Amino acid sequence: MNWQNYRWSIVVITIIVTLSILFGGQFLWQQFAIAKPMSQIAKGIDGVESAVLEKNAQNDPFVRVNVTLNHVSNLQATYKALNDRIFNVLGHKKYKITVNDSRTPELEHLYYTIHYYIQEAIFTGNFGLMAERIKTTADASGITAQIFVDAKNVYLQLSNTNGEMYIITPRQPEPEVK
Repeated sequence: MNWQNYRWSIVVITIIVTLSILFGGQFLWQQFAIAKPMSQIAKGIDGVESAVLEKNAQNDPFVRVNVTLNHVSNLQATYKALNDRIFNVLGHKKYKITVNDSRTPELEHLYYTIHYYIQEAIFTGNFGLMAERIKTTADASGITAQIFVDAKNVYLQLSNTNGEMYIITPRQPEPEVK
């Protein structure tokens, strides 16, 4: 084979065009199959102000979704609707939802006082006692508390005149990703 007879400029241009098409296709896929549907996720769900897809770190196996909530009436229903829509967009990719809210120091202090009740209820299964104890403690602090439980999570909404706090606690420990 005689390498001298090849037109190297054509080979280089072909490689550049091929790489441009591949990277352009990847960019378009990201924009129209992932990013655009993610911007539509928040529409129509009670209390969801925004849902933003966060760029992955190189060694992070999860896609991160930052969600901002405000004036949610039922955290369990909102989270389930949000989770369903994210799953429809991302499919079987692993993802984590990070909830942003308007918490205040008073709400955080109350949460640190009552989070033991949540962990105890997850361990013992006595969610009725947990809800009763949380309501009593919150009422004494002048804070409104709502608690919801399903097979996967415990949902806690705390609110006062200055802010709101939303906590989703998994009932089962998350498996480690290796």
